[in-house]
Amino acid sequence: MPTAQLLGSFEQRTDRDPWAFYEEVRRHEPVWDQAMAAWLVGTYESCAAVLRDERRFSSAIADYPQADSILGRRSLQVIGGSRHARMHKQLAALFSLRASEEYRLRTIVPAVREWIATCRPDVTGPVNLVSNLDLLALRIVSRLLGSTWSDHELREVRGMLGPILTWFAAYGADSQAATDAARAASAVRKRLRPGVERELPDSTSIVHALDRAGRDVFRGWGRRDLLDQSLTIMLAGAGTMSETFSALVVRLGDDRTQAQLRRLPGLRSRFVDECLRIDSPVHARLRVVRDDAVIGGRLLRRGQRVMTLNAAANRDHQRYPHPSSFDLARRGHAAHLGFNVGPRHCPGATLARLEATALVHAILDDWPPFRLDVQPEYVGLVSRSYRPVVVTQTIDKG
Repeated sequence: MPTAQLLGSFEQRTDRDPWAFYEEVRRHEPVWDQAMAAWLVGTYESCAAVLRDERRFSSAIADYPQADSILGRRSLQVIGGSRHARMHKQLAALFSLRASEEYRLRTIVPAVREWIATCRPDVTGPVNLVSNLDLLALRIVSRLLGSTWSDHELREVRGMLGPILTWFAAYGADSQAATDAARAASAVRKRLRPGVERELPDSTSIVHALDRAGRDVFRGWGRRDLLDQSLTIMLAGAGTMSETFSALVVRLGDDRTQAQLRRLPGLRSRFVDECLRIDSPVHARLRVVRDDAVIGGRLLRRGQRVMTLNAAANRDHQRYPHPSSFDLARRGHAAHLGFNVGPRHCPGATLARLEATALVHAILDDWPPFRLDVQPEYVGLVSRSYRPVVVTQTIDKG
């Protein structure tokens, strides 16, 4: 059977082009990856089937050492079964289109405008946006959670989130990473606490709604549980959105795409989803087989692990004609796996789309025409982003 010896291992793709490897996985799936101790699947059909079947393929995060101390025993990422379904439903309502539109007007647009004013490319020279994009993503989610941190404080918290993201990327296999992540998570909760406590009485705040949702689902819900869920939201908002923002700017660096979107602003929401498809911020999801299952004619045994390569699925030619082409006219443009699918579909997907679209609008409406100053690399493994993202104003030679 196809094994890691034939194709190489997923982990060997770190900071390297993954697309040829993903094509081989799609062709031979499921592929046993010895280094990852997991089956790999990469077609859209197989990835979606695994992710939709929570009973047979459950999230592996709850099995990671120290998951409870890092994320919290009632964190949405840790819980399963009916409790997860109920909490997920509550959070999806919390981030409904109507609610998200209010957050957009009250928090997202002002934060984006502040960022735009400080990062505008001009004739004085190139602007490196990587750290600025990281801070923008964190600034938005922290303000949603009641924390109005300075840039210095944002950088400190961003550094604290690093060990937690490293622990995620190790799939719980690194004990030192778990220890570091637990220490970092405790520090982030301390930073979050004043803002959370300040926002809690405000019935219009996310924190208030989050607390109410937790009390509806769990008996004995307390302040630590609220901080745990706030940390979970911060990790998603600061990590995944930072990677999404970098992809948006890189794709806008294409002259034809930029000109088209300046001329036709109605296409900007499509642009966001096509970025999420072709430059998926999260490339892989890990599941544990809870009941024997067959994929591609092969038996996956209970207790084995299966990794869905969502980024590979988003470029599956069986699903998308010319999948490696950036196409704003693509049919079914929003039916990608960028936000996952099934019971663990991102409950904040609507808010994330509004965030990304707000950034695109601000860049195209407030910035002069610009281009990438250097060709960025697509780095990372489980999560990926473009680095560096350096832009410069386009000089009109006419």
